[in-house]
This record gives sequence, C-alpha cells and structure tokens, in this order.
Amino acid sequence: MIETFDLINKQQDQPWVQLKLLDNHGVRIQQTQKHRMFNTKIDEQEINFIAEIEEAGEKILNDKREIVAVCQQQNWFRESVCSLQKSEEEKIFMSFGISMFKIPKKNALKFLNKGNEELKEQEMDLRKNLKDSVMVLSQIEDSPGMKGLNLNPLSSEERKAISDLIGD
Repeated sequence: MIETFDLINKQQDQPWVQLKLLDNHGVRIQQTQKHRMFNTKIDEQEINFIAEIEEAGEKILNDKREIVAVCQQQNWFRESVCSLQKSEEEKIFMSFGISMFKIPKKNALKFLNKGNEELKEQEMDLRKNLKDSVMVLSQIEDSPGMKGLNLNPLSSEERKAISDLIGD
C-alpha cells in the first residue's frame, strides 16, 4: 500500500510529494526523499496503479517465502526419515505438540512419509499460485508475460503414449 501526502515549500510555494511505502500491517518499510513536483500532480489513477503493482509484488514475495518454509519442512522430514532408517531401535519417541509418544518405527516412517507427501502437494499448489501471481503482475504491468511459465510436465500416461507412438 502506498500512502502519499503533499507538503508545501513555504519559501517558493512549490508542491512537494513524499511517498511512504507501507506493508499490509501499516508498518513503514520505505520512505522516499521529498521530490519536487514540476507543476504536475500525481493522478489518483497513477497512485492506484503503483499500489496494484506493489500489492501484486508483495503477494509474489509472500508466496516465495511460503515455498521456502515448506521446502525447509520437507528437508526436516527427509532428514528424520533417513535417521530413522539408519536407526536400529524398534520403537522411537515422537513429539506431537507438547506430548511425546513411543511408537513403532514403521508407524513413524509411515507418518513422516505421509507428511512429506502432503508437503509436496502443498509446495506444488504454492508454486501454481506463484505462477498465477506472476501472470497477474505481468497483466497489471501490461507486459507480454513470461513464455513457458505455464508449462507442465507430462504425466506417466502421456509419456507412455508418446513412447508407444515413437516406438521406443
């Protein structure tokens, strides 16, 4: 969100504009220098346009932060699975919230693998949302967009059909 206000230079009666860039919580994240306006005023449309671009950019950054957090959690799950597989214990302690439970190793591995699969799905959804957010920003900026951004990999059925067609 962008907040603007006019200041008048009392010596020259010239309008000055100072822009404050605020995040979604109203916290100032950047404040520009006072800029002298040369007998022009910032249009409300221009302010709304800049605000739209900033909001779309902020959404992209938030999506990227969420993807990083999910990937870190996936790595933690992978490390846990690897250490469990190397462990010789038949029962292990797992933490669920503030409680610790002693459960069989195979159940813990199933739980961790299921959690990892859910995180993969969540990451894929976040990446799809990120692509959509980038497309929205491209539309707002009236740029041609990024070619190849909406490509998806072939499914196993599609790969098999192509392989049968080619004869490999």
